[in-house]
Amino acid sequence: PEQRDIARNLTGIIKLLTTDCGYSSLKGKVVMDVGCGTGLVTGPLCAAVSSTEEEGQPGCVIATEISTG
Repeated sequence: PEQRDIARNLTGIIKLLTTDCGYSSLKGKVVMDVGCGTGLVTGPLCAAVSSTEEEGQPGCVIATEISTG
């Protein structure tokens, strides 16, 4: 299992990006995951931005990593 601190606080990270930044939701938003590494946060971000057709515009996560190792 993942042992990094970030893995233990994924819910807190998503909360920080939503309510703590003044949004009620990330649904339909475009979010960039800069320095995404192994993509640990990318999956939860995708879940947070996705929306149904009835909810409106689908969200998008753009993830990038420049490290080769």
